[in-house]
Amino acid sequence: MLWISQAQRWRGLNLTIRMPGPIKEFLHIPAHYLCNLENASLDFINWESEDIQCIWDAVHTSPNLREIHWNSPSVKRPPLTVLHHVTSLSVWRFSLEELATLSSLTQLVNLEVTSFKDSLDKMMIKLPALESLSVRFLKKDSTWLFDQITTPNLRHLRVGQCVEIIDVSALHRFLKRNKCSLQRLHLHMSQSPEASVLQYVQIAASLLTNLKSFTLEFWEITEMTVRELVPRAGDTQVFLPHLEELSLLGCRLEDGLIGRMVAARYSLGKPLGAIRVRYSGRERPHSLDGAILNRLKETGVLTRLKCDAANNSARREFVITAM
Repeated sequence: MLWISQAQRWRGLNLTIRMPGPIKEFLHIPAHYLCNLENASLDFINWESEDIQCIWDAVHTSPNLREIHWNSPSVKRPPLTVLHHVTSLSVWRFSLEELATLSSLTQLVNLEVTSFKDSLDKMMIKLPALESLSVRFLKKDSTWLFDQITTPNLRHLRVGQCVEIIDVSALHRFLKRNKCSLQRLHLHMSQSPEASVLQYVQIAASLLTNLKSFTLEFWEITEMTVRELVPRAGDTQVFLPHLEELSLLGCRLEDGLIGRMVAARYSLGKPLGAIRVRYSGRERPHSLDGAILNRLKETGVLTRLKCDAANNSARREFVITAM
């Protein structure tokens, strides 16, 4: 393959190969060919691990490697201690041995983990440089991570769960102990009851006053949760006063509630720069919300905002974006 001869010039390698095929020459590429590789994402679907181990071994030898996406769970990975220079890591699941040495990645800035099968026995994971953490819990008992990880510089946190209700108090303890100045929070609670979702909203309000972007993704967000975002009469304090972007994905709301919330924040001098609302099911268009926001725009209050309504058969979105 002629293009393999240029491999020493590659800075990135991103491949998704769904079925085994005649690419053995590529799979057995000499390790020194990838000496300048900086990021790698290889996804081999329906392949035997021994067939793809050689290409991953070559990738791991690059002294310039900074970003790794381990999409093949059966591949044997090198010890994390030899990857201390890596700054971004995405992995399906860590082994117990890898968890025990995760703190060796002192330059790690971005970490994305889909699941935790095992837990460490009272061992703390310290990632001083970490700024972005994305975790997706498949079981409730996976939240031990929140009690055993220290991330003082964390700026972006994404938490997802898809099977059981995760422990709200674990997240509360994590945020309180780390005292990180979180800027972006994304919560995807697909199976939680709304009472639990509301607890997450209240945690954000109490501990994350400097938050600038908040996304709540849930199968049915109702007035019970959204009313927490609406300033009450006589209140001088606003929910997340520095919030600039708000996304509520999966709403079932009374028409007008979103408009009143946006108007109330503007009246207290805490405007949103962008808001996105996705409604569950086939709700009727929210004409009252549109009327309130358009009226505010006409009076000059929303001069920096643009209102768009996207209606299609699959979902309805009401979007406001900064001009």
